[in-house]
Amino acid sequence: MKILITGANGLLGQKLVQLLKDKDEVELIATSRGECRIKDLDLRFYYELDVANYDETISLFAQLKPDVVIHTAAMTQVDDCE
Repeated sequence: MKILITGANGLLGQKLVQLLKDKDEVELIATSRGECRIKDLDLRFYYELDVANYDETISLFAQLKPDVVIHTAAMTQVDDCE
């Protein structure tokens, strides 16, 4: 199963990547804005992606064709979220 995780540099995303990256039945794809900050992740499975950019997101999803998307990307600046 091909699983794509958005927001993989965040706290929840990193935890999910760590849980799934060594599962034989999972082909993991990690995405996030900016460079990969996940320790021990094969960079062949990491893509820079800003999910706020519709065209970029649709293009990457069409290219990679994930079976499942786990969306963990979020705003973390409390003042901006209000």
